[in-house]
Amino acid sequence: MKSWWRNRVFVLMVNIAMLLAIRLPNVLRRPLLWILGMNQVRVLFTVYPGEEADAQLYVYRRLHRIINRIFPVYIIGISLLGRAKDRGLTLAFGQEPDGYSVEDLQKRLAFIRKISKVFHDAPVALAGRTPSIMMRRRIRVEFPFILGANATLSTVLLCLAELLPQNKETVRIAVIGGGGAIGGRVARALRPRYSVVSYDINPGFAERGGDTRDPNRLRNCKYVVVLTPRGRDIIDILPYLAEGVVILDDTHPEIPAEIAELIRREKGGEVWGAALWKTGMEFIPPLAGFPEHSVPGCYIEAIIEYYMRRLGLQSTVGSPFEFVYMWVKNLEFRPALYRMGTVKKKKGQS
Repeated sequence: MKSWWRNRVFVLMVNIAMLLAIRLPNVLRRPLLWILGMNQVRVLFTVYPGEEADAQLYVYRRLHRIINRIFPVYIIGISLLGRAKDRGLTLAFGQEPDGYSVEDLQKRLAFIRKISKVFHDAPVALAGRTPSIMMRRRIRVEFPFILGANATLSTVLLCLAELLPQNKETVRIAVIGGGGAIGGRVARALRPRYSVVSYDINPGFAERGGDTRDPNRLRNCKYVVVLTPRGRDIIDILPYLAEGVVILDDTHPEIPAEIAELIRREKGGEVWGAALWKTGMEFIPPLAGFPEHSVPGCYIEAIIEYYMRRLGLQSTVGSPFEFVYMWVKNLEFRPALYRMGTVKKKKGQS
């Protein structure tokens, strides 16, 4: 079955079958899902091509154009969740979500809700900037859609802990995109223990304390967390980065390989991508740029939501972040650091 998902003709057949499954009664739908090997799908993960090359990893160029015309979103693969039978389904927008009008985006989200219903209200993880784009368009992020902020925050903090030195007293950290929903939370989580500069170019970002729109304040920050809309946005602050800077990237699309190489060459810096990994986790086909067995934080939160609902549990202790962090640790997800531009060298895996 795994090899089938690497066959793009089979993936096209799956998309056609899903159009049928949405319209079938459950008694007829179940055998169809079993034939396609999707009867154990528990969660959905909605992604979008960050770069043109990303789309080609999933669907041939000519099929990509055809499928994008027929389907509001299309199925591109399946994921193994590290348990014997549980699966996830990976869906893709044809372009970045902010390229759609409000009406077109609503149409695609409604189609995703229908697919979620096929799989008994499966939670839906939203990759990258999709949640913030929805909120900016005044579209509520409510179930089955999962905001993913808490697990994303967990991912950044766990990976950052792998990069920081033992002596943390003199560590100075910059959060690029600190005015955003995730960037602001990362900065607030770090401030009790570290000296943090939260940087954002948004004119509405107030200049107070560690919050700034002045890139000159980044010069003394040895560690930088990038949470901008696109990884290539970092090029604008490259002249202000410290020599030997260590960058943790959690953007989508990520910092391109050529910019990561420029940072290494001009600043002697390191650029690491952030993810968590778990033995048995696997995306088929692989997610663009991610190491084997690793998974973005937003997807982890949807997985946690599924297990919570199956067990009939509710968060009863601590903050939502603390609760998700506890689940991340209990499900044995570990930090996965990988050098940008390659997925061959990893750190923090054992």
